[in-house]
Amino acid sequence: MNPNNILINRNDLKNLLLVILILILGVGVTNNFDYEAYSMSYSNLIETNFEKGYRFIENFFYSKGVHFNLFKAIIIGTSIFIILKLSNRYLPKKSKYIYYIIFMIYPLSFFAYSLRTTIATAFLYIGIILLIEKVRFSNLLFILLIYLASLFHISIVFFGIYLIIPILTKFINNRKDILTFNLVFTVIISLMIILSLNEVLLQYFIDLIWGLLSGIFNISSAKEDYITISGNYGYLLFVISNVLFFITFIIIKNYILKYKYTELDKLESNKKKYIFIEYAYLISLILFFLAPLLKVNTEFSRIYKIIFPIFISASILGVSIMKRCKERTIVKILIVITTVYCFIIYVLPYFHDILLPMITDNWIFTKLK
Repeated sequence: MNPNNILINRNDLKNLLLVILILILGVGVTNNFDYEAYSMSYSNLIETNFEKGYRFIENFFYSKGVHFNLFKAIIIGTSIFIILKLSNRYLPKKSKYIYYIIFMIYPLSFFAYSLRTTIATAFLYIGIILLIEKVRFSNLLFILLIYLASLFHISIVFFGIYLIIPILTKFINNRKDILTFNLVFTVIISLMIILSLNEVLLQYFIDLIWGLLSGIFNISSAKEDYITISGNYGYLLFVISNVLFFITFIIIKNYILKYKYTELDKLESNKKKYIFIEYAYLISLILFFLAPLLKVNTEFSRIYKIIFPIFISASILGVSIMKRCKERTIVKILIVITTVYCFIIYVLPYFHDILLPMITDNWIFTKLK
């Protein structure tokens, strides 16, 4: 028997078991954030301002007599599976187990309780992959998918800005345009700082954007609480996680640029990997521009959490591309630091509310006993 086949089978088995564990933890939890609210909404015991798309599937499953836990398992399970499948599609099999382990540390606990956001994220990821793969009418399809995602969580409309990524990739891949790109980057960071320091200007800007979005997407007036500035500079703790990822992508990109025209380009498949890392880098850059939203309301931190699976995958992909060198070691260290930091900021303060219940209050584990 070929030892390579045994190795491949072991990798497949290891990855499969981790995916099953992720799905069990994610779909089976019954006592985390928002579980009671979603359960009562599903049974029509309370009035909610949930988006039309979610209300539609909620009413559909309820009318068929499906128990809420099964409904949640189907919706969360399908959405998390799509997120996993698309965000790590460019990773080699031998590296995927690292991705799955980090995903369990974070952001699994977030996707496990955020039903509407998790569904919307699945639509967003389909759109991003279509842009990366450059399929026919990808821009139009991306807009359509953003609209569909907004029917489940309205915050996803802010990701419509990702349509500029294909344009930005042309700038960073053309040495003549790199100066223009650096100028754009400087403007973005400057604008973020100005908006963060001037609450009057920030509120005016948010009201203007919200007014435009409300007209296009018919946003419920009940959502207006989200756009009144209620935060302080604590939001910078969330921004730091993006800074760590951004530094990681800069190191990886510099390595790729250094060897792009030598041994790395011998494989055609590597080009898709470059584009994926490039997209992660540009998404991270755009998130700096969206950072002032977190000062308005920390609920907008979901715009960072949503994209973490792609960031994790791009970081690990960078390690798999790089040969043994100082940069590779630094990227590995940054992955560990970022994972620990995200756990401390996003999970640890709510350990008993979002992480522990996935084990102690899980109906699937109860059934298996």
